[in-house]
Amino acid sequence: MALFAFVAPTVNLGTLYADSGGNTHLILHPKKSPVTGPQHAPANYSYLPIVWLSNDTIYFEGTVTLSSVAVTICGEDDNEVLSTTLFIEANEESTIDISTLDEGYYTLYIIVNGQEFYAEFEL
Repeated sequence: MALFAFVAPTVNLGTLYADSGGNTHLILHPKKSPVTGPQHAPANYSYLPIVWLSNDTIYFEGTVTLSSVAVTICGEDDNEVLSTTLFIEANEESTIDISTLDEGYYTLYIIVNGQEFYAEFEL
């Protein structure tokens, strides 16, 4: 099963990249709030985990310790296909097994410190 990831073109916070080990890294983007509107100053999201796909697993490496991170994966029809809570430790890896997901397009959502972030990927 090939893994590919892409980022929604409406937000440009960086590019996807594959590392030397063949892992595909996902760039998390903040979901815009309908109440506050777009952000005008650059945000500091250094607390976000590093996220990548490898085989049938999504990896999260903590940049800081985050006690409770809600993670949801939705399919193309925006229906929830997986939901869990991760406890992410600084410099440690946490994983989610996605081997039960069919081929298709998915959106990964995480909530960190009350802020929702997303990344899109294809299996």
